[in-house]
Amino acid sequence: MPLYDSLGETAVEYTVNHSATALVFVQASKLGLLAKAAPKVKDSLRAVVFWGGSDAAAEAAVRKEVRARVLRFRRSCTCQCWGLVVLLE
Repeated sequence: MPLYDSLGETAVEYTVNHSATALVFVQASKLGLLAKAAPKVKDSLRAVVFWGGSDAAAEAAVRKEVRARVLRFRRSCTCQCWGLVVLLE
């Protein structure tokens, strides 16, 4: 489910909450938007995976607000088994 931040500030929280999204992949430059929505989506998310250089404050805010694992995806990483990602707790 794509999260269209261009649809307004509440679009991210609406999409996450109404689609039962448990896992979000987000570009690091968009972590700030997720941090703003975090208080209203923290019960839905089980994991947040981001890539790229990040704003340390936005990353810290997401880690603090979201009751989920927050993982940085690095180029050298590979996902060998989708089940491992889905079962993150």
